[in-house]
Amino acid sequence: MKICQLTDFVDVGGAGIAASRIADTLMEIENVEICRISTSASKSSNKVTPLENSRKIQLLNLWSQYFKKSYLKKLRDFDIRKQLKKILEREKPDIINVHNIHSAGWPFTIIQTCLQHSPVSWTLHDCWSFLGSYYKTHSPAPTKELKKELDAFWRFQHPNLLTATSPSTWMGKEAAKSKWSNSNITTIQNPIPKNFFENKNVNGCKATLGLSTELPTVLVIAGNLNEERKGGGILKSILESGVTDKAQILLIGEGTSIQNKNIKSLGFINDEITIQIAYHAADLLLHPAPVDNLPNTVAESISCGTPILAFKTGGVPEMVFPEKSGWLVEDIETEPMIEKLNTIISDESYRNLRKSTGEIGLRLFDSKKIGNSYLECFEQTISRNV
Repeated sequence: MKICQLTDFVDVGGAGIAASRIADTLMEIENVEICRISTSASKSSNKVTPLENSRKIQLLNLWSQYFKKSYLKKLRDFDIRKQLKKILEREKPDIINVHNIHSAGWPFTIIQTCLQHSPVSWTLHDCWSFLGSYYKTHSPAPTKELKKELDAFWRFQHPNLLTATSPSTWMGKEAAKSKWSNSNITTIQNPIPKNFFENKNVNGCKATLGLSTELPTVLVIAGNLNEERKGGGILKSILESGVTDKAQILLIGEGTSIQNKNIKSLGFINDEITIQIAYHAADLLLHPAPVDNLPNTVAESISCGTPILAFKTGGVPEMVFPEKSGWLVEDIETEPMIEKLNTIISDESYRNLRKSTGEIGLRLFDSKKIGNSYLECFEQTISRNV
C-alpha cells in the first residue's frame, strides 16, 4: 500500500509531531510505502516533499500593496492546488492521510484536489475541519471568509471517499455531531516512540536538570505557557498561589517570567531526550488546559510513568484514570485545581502511581499496535471505493 501523508508541519507542534510518529510507525510495516507532503523538512528519515508558494506567488507577495488580499489568496490557493495535483499524479497513492492544514494557511479546496486522486482519511487533531476553529471554546472564532469556505466544502458529501480517524473518542463524537455525520470515523490513539517507555532514574534526571531531590517536582509543558487554550491564566494563578513553598515547578515552553527560586524554566525545547529526562525527573505533570483532544504531553508523560493532574475535559479522561495514572478535576476553575495539587503534594500520592501509569501508557500508545490499526482502517477505506 502506498500512503501519502499531507500535513502543514512535521516535527513541530502537537499535530506535526503526531503526524511524524504515525508516518514512522507505518514505515515499519512490511509492504507499506509512505510519501509525505508538508511545508517543511523533517528530522526523521522519511522524505518530505515541500508544498509551498511558487516563484510567481513569491513575486506577487513582494508587490502585495498593489493587489487585493482576496485576489492574492485566490492566486496562492490555485498555485498550491496545482503543485499538489502534480505531486499526487507522480506518486499515485492508494490513500491520502490528511493531518492539520490550517497552520500553513492551505485552503479547504486542497482536500477536493486529494479526493480527485484517491480516498482520503483525515486525522482530526482538533475541531478545525468542521468548526473552522480549534475548539468550541477558548479559541478564536473563524472569520466570515473561512466560514464561507468551510460551508462550501461540506456542501458536497463524500461519505465513502472522505473518512476520518480521531485520536480520542471524545473528538470522534464531536465530529459525528457535525458536518462529519455521514462519514465513517475511527478512533486510533497517537503513537508514542518506544524510547519514552525506557526506565530512567528519577533522582538522576533531577540532578541532570539541576533540580532538588528533596522537593517534589511538578512539570508543566506547552508551546506557549501563556496561551489561554493551554490554561495560561490558570497556570499563572497556580504559580502565585504559594505551591512553591512545598514543591518545585519545572516549566518547558515560551512565556511565564515569574521569579521564584523554586520555579525553573527551560524555555522552549524541541529535543526529545531532554524532554524525556524532564518527564522522568517530574513527580507529576500538571496539565491546566481547559479544553484538549489527546495532548502529546499527557500521553508522553504517562508513557514515562509520570502521573497527570488535569481537568476532566475533552479526551484527557481517556488517558488519565483516577488513582491509576493521575487525577482529574471536575470543575474547570483555578481554585479546585490548586486545592487538588496541594493535596497530592501533601500526601505524596504520586509515589504510588509510577508503575500503573507506565502500564497504561504501554497499553494505550504502543506504536506497533497503532500502526496496524491505521493500516486496517486504510484498507477498509480503500476496499469501500474499489
